Amino acid sequence: MAIFYNWQHPHGSLKGKPPSAIVVELSEITPFSEEVNNNYKIDNERIQIANSHTDLIMKKLKGSL
Repeated sequence: MAIFYNWQHPHGSLKGKPPSAIVVELSEITPFSEEVNNNYKIDNERIQIANSHTDLIMKKLKGSL
């Protein structure tokens, strides 16, 4: 029962589609991990501080430099 409900049963949050249909739709446009890894540029990532208040202050300061 749980497998049916969680995988094949239509869900309101998925606009009435079952999760299995969403997986099929997204699998056609989702890149393979190799493509993602080849296109990932670590230099484009911002280091995020765990304290969100401090992180917001640092983000504003960096933008003013």
